[in-house]
Amino acid sequence: MDGVLQEALKILQEKPDGEEAIEKLLLIKRGDPKHPGFLDLIAQQPALKSKIDRLESILSGQKTLSQFLGKLYCSIDERSNAVEMTEKGMELLSKGQPDAFVVPSLDEGYVEIDSNPTLSAAEKVQAKEALETRYRQASERIPHRPPSW
Repeated sequence: MDGVLQEALKILQEKPDGEEAIEKLLLIKRGDPKHPGFLDLIAQQPALKSKIDRLESILSGQKTLSQFLGKLYCSIDERSNAVEMTEKGMELLSKGQPDAFVVPSLDEGYVEIDSNPTLSAAEKVQAKEALETRYRQASERIPHRPPSW
């Protein structure tokens, strides 16, 4: 985030009303909202905060915020106290296993295994155990959110 902040500061010096700088500051806001340099900048120039919030609102309204935030590994939303992993972050954590964060459906898997006539009873038991292992491993990788009542 330090590099992005430096780029934004450089752009702000050249063009104080530059949209590109506001975009970079939005990335910092959603990627590291407690970044000391970012907080200092917002404290020194409160008008920037409203510009950043306006851009965030526009992108959210156009349903393009998640695409915009795809440059980050994760996105932090302080309003809803939520951290969302982006595709880039999931790719980094999955280490080349595209289904690392996909939890298989046990019901569908059981039906598929049971309806396979080429498997013996012992092979069906093994296949079900392998399915349960994949389910357990994927479930452990995915953080669970408590329900918001």
